[in-house]
Amino acid sequence: MSNSKRASSVARPLSKSEEIAMYFGFVPIENPSICRKDNQIAKQLKERPARDERICFCNPAEKAALLRTYEESDLNQWPHPVQVYYKKEADSRIGSLVGLDIFGANTSASNALLIRSAVSMLEEKGLDDLFVEVNSIGDKNSFTEFERQVVTFIRKNANDIPASIHRLLRHNPFHILNAEDPKIKDFAENAPKAINFLSENSRVYLKEVIEYLEGFGMPYIIKHSLTANPTVCSGVIFQIKSEKNEDGDVLAMGFSYGKFSRRVGLRRELPAIGVTIHLGEDKKIKSPMPKIKFSLIQLGFEAKLKTLNIVEALRRARVPVSFSLMRDKLASQLSSAEDSNVPYVIIIGQKEALEDTVVIRDMDTRVQEIVPASELSNYIRRIRG
Repeated sequence: MSNSKRASSVARPLSKSEEIAMYFGFVPIENPSICRKDNQIAKQLKERPARDERICFCNPAEKAALLRTYEESDLNQWPHPVQVYYKKEADSRIGSLVGLDIFGANTSASNALLIRSAVSMLEEKGLDDLFVEVNSIGDKNSFTEFERQVVTFIRKNANDIPASIHRLLRHNPFHILNAEDPKIKDFAENAPKAINFLSENSRVYLKEVIEYLEGFGMPYIIKHSLTANPTVCSGVIFQIKSEKNEDGDVLAMGFSYGKFSRRVGLRRELPAIGVTIHLGEDKKIKSPMPKIKFSLIQLGFEAKLKTLNIVEALRRARVPVSFSLMRDKLASQLSSAEDSNVPYVIIIGQKEALEDTVVIRDMDTRVQEIVPASELSNYIRRIRG
């Protein structure tokens, strides 16, 4: 059973964030329980100061619990990639925290799907001034060289760095990159930057993530001080914030943590990436999610860039579609569409992406029709009656 089909089979009342997650193909699961072993694994790590005093967006024990749940439950038997949604336990003063995670795929498309889903949830809260802070610490070799250069930079400038900052740097040398701290602003501007040490693969990965952001019109900045514990995280790290929030609070944070899977006890490294979203209040909705009658197939990178815009437009029109942004081959996508037993397939190839159109295929008659992407929601309303 596909992720989209599993999601659409949920019959109980949904929260708004849960419904949005399901439109993007995520399947609701119970919040993974953190056990004693998970906490022990987390304690073995070199801890760094929390990024947010109220909310922990990067909790190694939580990621250990997620990976353990994947290994011990039937999640590893689902068709991959596996996309899950869960509501976290949170302090009543904080409100709702939800997680979206993808197992079995760690690509630029995975990042884009998480960001688009998180943005949709936050926009439903009335936040229309969102932007993304993004950085990449690259693979193991990239980060090792970057860390070495940062430590060397600190040593060379040790006599000029204030004593109060030295205490912070002993716990987290990457604080030297924090240009928002007035005491080290000049040092931050001249300190080594992680993106200057990326391997070619890591550079392409980051470039593609940025292309996705530009594709769905999301403002972004490269934030060089955005790093995370390299024992847990690798590659691209992102945060979502609001322009109107003067305190600069982080609303969502995501990163890859597949390299952590072996430490947790998995026999092989499992590609894994997730985002935590702070929603505050998350209301229940009354109307059930409509049945899926459409499957979306994309061919080529340009088509992938268009896909998330179309899925979001259809979500707003309450038209769920089955799709997999992380799959590239036509055969596997067609097979998934046939398994879903949907009456219609939406196809976006390179030609359609350039012309801003889609092809609608009737699976019974095999008749196809070209429709402008901007008219897709109206067209679907007509054929659904």
